Amino acid sequence: MFDNSQQHTGQSAVEQQAAEDVQNNMMETEMSPDVNGENNISLRLKNIFGSVLRSETVIQVFGPYVAAATQSRETQAQMCVRKFHELYESLPEFDPADPNKLSPERAEVIKWLCDYIYSLSSPRYVTLIFYILTMMVKNGSFRSSQNQYSDLGLKELSEQLFESDELSIKRPYHWTAVFNLIGEIVEVVNYKAIQRILIIIVNKLPRIPANHTVNRKAIQAHARVMNRLLDRDANLLPAYMSLNDIRRLHTQKDAPPPCWTLSQNISKLEASFRPLAAMITIQAKNSLLPMVRYNHSKLKFTCKNSGKFWNFWYVHPEKFTWESTDNVKIPFHPSQYEQQYRLLYYVLSHRYSYEMLLTIMSMSTGPTTTPVKNNLASFIVKYLMDIITSNSENEEGRRVIWQHLQVPIIQMLVHKHINLGEILRALTAEIKKKGKPGKVTQEQIVRNRDSIMWLLLQYMSAVMAAMISEANNQFIELFNELYSDVLFSSLDSPEPNSPDFIQRYSALCIFLHFQRAAVDKGELGAVQIPRCLMAQKEKLKEIESHVAGLNFSSDYRLLLLINVFSVLSSPFDRVMACLTGEGVVEMPGSTPAAPVQAHGAIKPMSVDMLDRITMHGKLEFSRKILSQLFQESRSQEIHPSPALVNTYTRFLVYTETEGLIFRPLTAERIKSKPTMNPLPSLNECIQSGHLPQLHITVEILRYRLHHVDIGSVHQAHSILLNCLNTMNNFQMVSSIRDLCFHLIQRIFTTNPHGRELWAIQLCNQPEQIVSDCEELNKCLIMAVANGSKVAMADQAGQSTQLSYDKFLEDILRRTPLTLPYQTLRRLPDTMRMYLEQHQQSNAIPNLAQVVQNERMHFQNMMANNQNESEMIQRFVDPNATPVFLCIIWKLLEPMWTQASTTKLPAIFYRILQAMEPKTFRNQLRTFTDFIVEEISRNQDEVHKYIQYLLHLIWDQHVIPFDQFIHVLVLRPCDSPDTLIVAQLLMLNDKADGGENPFLQRVQFLQNTFPTDHFNHEDQFRYHLNYHHQFPESFNFEILASKVQQPQEPIVKPLPVYFGNVCFRMLPVIDLFIHRYLEMELAEIETNPECLETILDRFVSLYRFHHQPLTFVYQTLYCFTQLPAAKKRLLAVKIIREFDSVRPAYWALSEKYLAIPEENFRPEANWVPDEDYWMHLLGRLVMRVDAIGPDREFDSLNLDWRYMEFTNSVNLTVFASCIEVMTLPCSIQKVTQSLIDLIVKPDSPIPVEDIPKWFNAFGMIIAHLPYEYSKVVNQAIITALNSPEILQIPHQLPDGVYPSQFFSFSPEEQRESDNYLARMITCVHACWSHMAIIQLTPLHKFLENEVRPILRTETQLLFILHLISPFLSRLEKERTRILSEVVVELYQLIHQIGQQVELTHVDAIADLLYHIKYKYIGEFGHSNTLKEKVREFIRHFPEKLRDRLKFMYTHRSGRNPNE
Repeated sequence: MFDNSQQHTGQSAVEQQAAEDVQNNMMETEMSPDVNGENNISLRLKNIFGSVLRSETVIQVFGPYVAAATQSRETQAQMCVRKFHELYESLPEFDPADPNKLSPERAEVIKWLCDYIYSLSSPRYVTLIFYILTMMVKNGSFRSSQNQYSDLGLKELSEQLFESDELSIKRPYHWTAVFNLIGEIVEVVNYKAIQRILIIIVNKLPRIPANHTVNRKAIQAHARVMNRLLDRDANLLPAYMSLNDIRRLHTQKDAPPPCWTLSQNISKLEASFRPLAAMITIQAKNSLLPMVRYNHSKLKFTCKNSGKFWNFWYVHPEKFTWESTDNVKIPFHPSQYEQQYRLLYYVLSHRYSYEMLLTIMSMSTGPTTTPVKNNLASFIVKYLMDIITSNSENEEGRRVIWQHLQVPIIQMLVHKHINLGEILRALTAEIKKKGKPGKVTQEQIVRNRDSIMWLLLQYMSAVMAAMISEANNQFIELFNELYSDVLFSSLDSPEPNSPDFIQRYSALCIFLHFQRAAVDKGELGAVQIPRCLMAQKEKLKEIESHVAGLNFSSDYRLLLLINVFSVLSSPFDRVMACLTGEGVVEMPGSTPAAPVQAHGAIKPMSVDMLDRITMHGKLEFSRKILSQLFQESRSQEIHPSPALVNTYTRFLVYTETEGLIFRPLTAERIKSKPTMNPLPSLNECIQSGHLPQLHITVEILRYRLHHVDIGSVHQAHSILLNCLNTMNNFQMVSSIRDLCFHLIQRIFTTNPHGRELWAIQLCNQPEQIVSDCEELNKCLIMAVANGSKVAMADQAGQSTQLSYDKFLEDILRRTPLTLPYQTLRRLPDTMRMYLEQHQQSNAIPNLAQVVQNERMHFQNMMANNQNESEMIQRFVDPNATPVFLCIIWKLLEPMWTQASTTKLPAIFYRILQAMEPKTFRNQLRTFTDFIVEEISRNQDEVHKYIQYLLHLIWDQHVIPFDQFIHVLVLRPCDSPDTLIVAQLLMLNDKADGGENPFLQRVQFLQNTFPTDHFNHEDQFRYHLNYHHQFPESFNFEILASKVQQPQEPIVKPLPVYFGNVCFRMLPVIDLFIHRYLEMELAEIETNPECLETILDRFVSLYRFHHQPLTFVYQTLYCFTQLPAAKKRLLAVKIIREFDSVRPAYWALSEKYLAIPEENFRPEANWVPDEDYWMHLLGRLVMRVDAIGPDREFDSLNLDWRYMEFTNSVNLTVFASCIEVMTLPCSIQKVTQSLIDLIVKPDSPIPVEDIPKWFNAFGMIIAHLPYEYSKVVNQAIITALNSPEILQIPHQLPDGVYPSQFFSFSPEEQRESDNYLARMITCVHACWSHMAIIQLTPLHKFLENEVRPILRTETQLLFILHLISPFLSRLEKERTRILSEVVVELYQLIHQIGQQVELTHVDAIADLLYHIKYKYIGEFGHSNTLKEKVREFIRHFPEKLRDRLKFMYTHRSGRNPNE
């Protein structure tokens, strides 16, 4: 640098130049940044650096005459370094306010230095100063003697040099010198400082012009630094961090492209990360589609992130690409950057999908940004155009998709996710392209334009005044394009009874709303009705003039008036008059002495009619109904009409009115209108004692909830449980208890993936679900156990967060109980062990003797004519021994034996009537124990006892049949006696030859009730006919008329709109079947034909079951060890009961139903062939593929609002699981056959379609018992030991990463199609659909099954490709499991590193850095994890250890073993 040899020739010229330089340099040596008012530090710095420059000036002039010039410069430079270090060391090191920052004094020194550097213009002085700075860097002048590793000074120096506007390629000497200095700095600072330097350089480089005028040395200087920083072998900072920073900076909006001088190096760096990109990519992700479920997100769970049921399918709301690829700045396969329109189409095409759509797009219900609005608007228009241009002949499916679309689109508009004006503009632009190749045709426009108008009317009718100026012109322009062929003629009008009548008037309705909004704003004449709609307008005037005579049962004219005049009351008044009717109707339980009457209208408004009312019309209509039901009817003796109540229940399926119509059924208080008093909440209804309204609410919750919103229903359930002990109305308490029994089943069977979350939430807050009713608590225990089993919480072992202790402790405190052995053995281990230690029997010891004593005492009291009130008080006392029903039995037994009259004394009625419901329930439990004991002692008298019981239940109406069977089935008996009694009571004929009373009722129901009776216009007529044929006793009123001295009923019955004993018995029969199967699996001797008998007699009831397939599915799931023939019997009997009202093969497949019954017997050893597996999976593939605007819409054409499942995909998944679980072959054979079908390269499935089959397989396996998932794990082990994986090293050149063997790309199927890639994709599909609880045993699988067989690096890479994509999910939902999986991955890498020489070190290191920076962080949350990782790294092979040195130190030069 300081070579000063001079040529003596031409000395005069040199001297002349030197003289000029001296004049300039002397001026520079006098310059300093703070010329005026300079402080002491500035003066000292000026003296330090000025002296060395003055010396250099002397050397320049007299160099040829001065000896040892280089030595003199070195001496001056060293003196400068020493003096600067002394000055720098004398200043405070850290900022007092922030110890992580440099002190202001030292920062001021560095700023002065940088300003001084850029003030120099002489290249020689610039070179000298940077030589001195380089010496300072090497000598540690910018570090404190107390802290040799502090890089704050060097970091500040780098930032000040780079961030100065003086640093420019146009000043090449400064540019070159700065980058040379940075080249020295990066060798000594920590990688955090290097990362900051890299970011600054990348930001600075785009300023370099791409032309030939740039100084070559300047370019080489920065290229040398960047090459050093990006060089993996130099290892100055993690390559993962380098690439992430570079891509993050250059992928931002409006960011400049990378500098042209570095494009090759950056491309090389990106290419080196393709193995990592493949490792963390879920294979065939673009073809994996979720199961869209009903919204379950309203309850705020206590566990972290538990409200997110769809966290795998996150899409960026602006780009519509996978959010995971946007968050990780590495080069994924191009397919990962595609816009996910297929996913969004698929989700949006399902009912009840709005919540899920928001979730996968990471959006809330609040307003969104303009870019998101514009993109969503474009997406919606694209979706609408796909429907319009679809050539599907499925007109019913087309109608349903248009009907469904109004809900999510309205919600998007209301929540301001999209802008109406933008939608109208974009839609108009698309329509204008009609007739062009590949665009919409006139025929398609005519076919769909009324549907478009109907869709727009839903929103416009509700918010017209607010958007009159926003969308007026856009709408008129769209209308002109849609109706261009009829603008100057008249649009035809269908007949009023035609289904197209309402939609054809949609455009007119919109224009009339526009006119009304214009009038309200004082803009008369602003909107003109188009000529083509004038005829419709005249017709509307005619209809309006006859409003008083209209009726919704005959045609659609009244609905048209609602849609046009939804802000007026006259159309609604007419509708309410029709729904109220004239006269009264006698309700069930009504007697002349205690009449129960309702208004006379019976037929509700049909679903078809309700569908044709606008959103605003529905809201106004629902307010009218709510006011009538829950407010106005309080002051009336006559109850609301059946038509009104049934119409109200039909509103429950409309998402757009759910917020208003459902709240009176829960705890929320709402206003019917701003000018009216609020409608009562459920709590207020209970407290005020308005039992008729409360009973209507309870019945609706029990019989009319087709899809359960868990949060709201759970809230109602908790409120109603609390009033069980405070309410004395027997009918009300029985209905509430029946509802709670029903809701317990619904809550824990609604969403398989949410069961564990519910169990955690509810078991941690037992006061919300535990009651003082023993039977409800027993059902709750079994529901939680079944839910946990289906959620695989038990199999997950220590991985689950679930603890039952608090829950069970509260139950046993409130209702001491005992569960029999056969039930206990089915419970999760923790639950079973707790109950075995703490459960306690509540049975009365020596019950027979107690009953005998009490009977004698009662007879003495009767004989002595003791005061009646004392007798009543004795037996209704809650603390008395509950044996009164046993006394009745013993007193009547001699009369039955003598065949004499069996009328009861009137005192019996008065005692029963005076009992509290809770006391009667205790009596019933004791009576069941007593009867079972009696029958056990007198086996020969069993049929006689059954006849006595039938008489007591059905003739005398002393005991409610459904309650008695419910209590009987749940009594803690290790023998089958309770089930035998229950079965005989349900099946045995009466002694007089009459058919069993319950069977009579079931057959009447079967013969008169249609399966879809809840949607039938004559539903209440069927209900009334049943109750006229088979009257029911609600408050012992029938007993009152049958005692020896007939009594007047004391309590008037409450109105019953839906229920009967058959419907109430359905969940009891479910319970009976489960108890029977428990005994069979426990090898307790039972009647082997019991299940078949029960199903033969009562299967017709399952047509009215809320969840028949779910019941079958859960039964098969929880009783996997049942014989195949018995499982098939249960499934086929129940499901085929719906064949007459469902499409062919709607649930069970054609191939399954064609299997001969004898093939399911054990001796048959039958195994399905490949054809069956193809049909099973292919059917689900077809139904998934049919969902979307450009498809067949929905192949089953069912109204999913009233079905058990909300869409055809969910139905098919659960039906397929039912098929699989009933097959006679082993779980191993079933799962392996399905895996072989899609994994083996010689599969008959076309390779281009195979991703869809992976998706179908994942859906099914995720909903099967844990044993099926274990077979998938075994298939992974088989792949690890396969010849294919062992041959990979011999098929590739040394050092080439085997991506093609582990990556399955749907776009490059032929090239990437192999067994290993298919196996990884198959597993990814399964894990993507599984609930998080199903993934929690992952670390155990790695530890116990993978680690023992792992021997090669290729096997390790296979596992890394398998596991890595799911670390992000574990990080969101199971942080502890993530830590355990990460430790296990380190263990596997360490194991392989000890056995073989690792070839793909960079790929493995990149993955470990990715795990650290994306999921684990700085290990700060877990010292144990930090120490484990460090320990593993210390024992890694040297090359890998060197790559990972930044895991435990910030310095680039520290030894990994330090």
